[in-house]
Amino acid sequence: TLNNPADPRTQDRVALVLHTGVKAKGLVLQGRIADPEGLLQWVAKDRCLVTFRDVREITAKRSALQHIIRAWIAHL
Repeated sequence: TLNNPADPRTQDRVALVLHTGVKAKGLVLQGRIADPEGLLQWVAKDRCLVTFRDVREITAKRSALQHIIRAWIAHL
């Protein structure tokens, strides 16, 4: 899920929300997803944010983000 860019609290960044679905399923992914770049901001055991300030940051961390997304999907 992407944040709402019209929300004044998040207009200065893009946040990708990684979750396990609308309803909690009891999955614990915190600590199970490798994050050597420190991109993940955990808000629950099954939900985290990845935040970028600009396109350069997204480009620079593209490979790390791809690894995180692949690992996330593998755990679902």
